[in-house]
Amino acid sequence: MLNLNISLWHNDQNSESSSFTALFQDDLTKCLDRFGLKSNIQLNPDSAKDDLHIIILSSADDVSSIFAAQLKTLGQPNAVIIIIDPIESAKFDLEKYSLSINFWDKLYTTGEIRLFRRDIPETRHLYWEKITDIVVELKNRLTSASKPKRGCIYLSQDDISHSADRENLMRDLSDLGFDVLPNKPLSSDFAECTDQITDALEKSQLIIHIIPPIYTPFFLNQHLSKAEHQCNVSALHLKSNPKTNRIIWISSAYEITDEENQVFVEKIQRDQEQTIGSTVLKTSIEDLKKYYRQILLSNKPTETKTTGDPDVYIIADSNSNGLIKNIKGTLESKKFNIETNFTGITFNQHITKLAVARMVVLCYTIENEQWLTVKVNDILKSRGVDTYRPFEKLILIKGDNKINTDAHQAVFTHILSDTKDLSLLLTDKKP
Repeated sequence: MLNLNISLWHNDQNSESSSFTALFQDDLTKCLDRFGLKSNIQLNPDSAKDDLHIIILSSADDVSSIFAAQLKTLGQPNAVIIIIDPIESAKFDLEKYSLSINFWDKLYTTGEIRLFRRDIPETRHLYWEKITDIVVELKNRLTSASKPKRGCIYLSQDDISHSADRENLMRDLSDLGFDVLPNKPLSSDFAECTDQITDALEKSQLIIHIIPPIYTPFFLNQHLSKAEHQCNVSALHLKSNPKTNRIIWISSAYEITDEENQVFVEKIQRDQEQTIGSTVLKTSIEDLKKYYRQILLSNKPTETKTTGDPDVYIIADSNSNGLIKNIKGTLESKKFNIETNFTGITFNQHITKLAVARMVVLCYTIENEQWLTVKVNDILKSRGVDTYRPFEKLILIKGDNKINTDAHQAVFTHILSDTKDLSLLLTDKKP
């Protein structure tokens, strides 16, 4: 059994902190024992020579107090901060500590602050979850020499109101053997924050962006949220690191009703700067885990995994054979991966191919309003598939310029009546 000497520090002049610490000490000991870690926990010891320091902070702790003076001696790699209610991060200079864990959160729907306590039935499970997080982190530190990490994953940070999903994913990634970055709160200084993000991105083999349900400006001068700033910096990072995988995840557990956030999400899905080299997922958190596990555990990048996904998906009516030959010849000369809807595929396969295609070419040679309406609806339905790529182009090619397509033209980015014009729209795909 591993042995661990722990110093537990708190402000004994603060009654709330003292009450929390008394229960926390007992519960931490129980959890450490359950994980096979023998511990010796000292409360506010005279010296700071133990293996680990756990510091309990609350908003009532005065930075000018004797306790604050003690904290200055504990800014070491082996010091963990426990925050039991909302505090000003800058006031306590939390960035010098290796890990900080909140025993509280804020509901984004109501703004209500919830305290995680053993004696509060509604949050008791969250209290034990956090204690387990601490113990797992300690065990990982002690066994890191014998269990090297697989690498680093960038997992975006956001406001405390949206931290539950990140913490859930951190646990899963840690269980898989990966370090999660950034591992400290991002700075409120724009330039410093940018440097922190860039440094973490350069160390990471996979980037996961969590899109929150509410747009919360973090940099007030730029009116920019943490989520959007991280997306912007990572989009630039991908230009010079095209082999890095990036997932932009929008949880299917909630509807985005915040207008400013709706604009941000639309930008993510339509702006080529944001979508190149990225996969946008609208899924449950469990489906997100399945998706990144396929990438991480197979050691294959997204590009390798999806080599069968079409660059261009061609939809044609029954009279389009001559037109199709010309279109396929143009696309093949540009080295695009092509799929069509007339090779005996099922409806589900058809929708899936629409969902993952970069571009769609719809060939319409004989006027048939019902057929065209169905195919346009298929295109729109494909946006509801859990995993999809934003379209770069939606091209309608008319076999006869006299055919009336007015009712559906707004869906397409380009309307052509000559296949020769198709070549002008496309740039060669990089081999």
